[in-house]
Amino acid sequence: GFGIRIKDPAQLGSDIVANAAASLRISEPPFVILDMGTATTLTVVDNNRDIMGTIILPGLRISMDALTGSAALLNGVSLDKPDELIGRDSRTSILSGVIGGHILMIDGFIRNIREELNLTMERLMDMLTDRQQQVLRLHFGMEDGVCYSLEQIGAMLGSSKERARQIERQAMERLKKNG
Repeated sequence: GFGIRIKDPAQLGSDIVANAAASLRISEPPFVILDMGTATTLTVVDNNRDIMGTIILPGLRISMDALTGSAALLNGVSLDKPDELIGRDSRTSILSGVIGGHILMIDGFIRNIREELNLTMERLMDMLTDRQQQVLRLHFGMEDGVCYSLEQIGAMLGSSKERARQIERQAMERLKKNG
């Protein structure tokens, strides 16, 4: 299962819920789900398997239709990958702008989502003691990308697996209480 942490869960589309359910079956969160249909959506799922929210923007076809439908000289352009970035004719210029612009928007959103999630994590970590931070960073791979076992962490701290577990439990309780 998973949670939905948005203001009004009734507003969340069934397609987004289905995408989250399917994605959680094949991948471990956190992640961003990209769906490019009528609308392009980016749905953020956090470490707790909760849908945090979604970004919705016009899809490629809607963007293309809006542009070509309002300019007489821009009719009849199909959604094909442009041969070059800088267009030297109307067709290539439109394709480069619509497709390339869409790619850059998605890239920018994902970059900003990562930054926001990291800032949120750092704010949460600031609530913890240095020792609690150290245990969580080691256990969840936040230091070097390696997730250490509580037994390994206990040894690194010159302590036991049980003591590392106690510190982790205290940290998680503090985060739940204050986060």
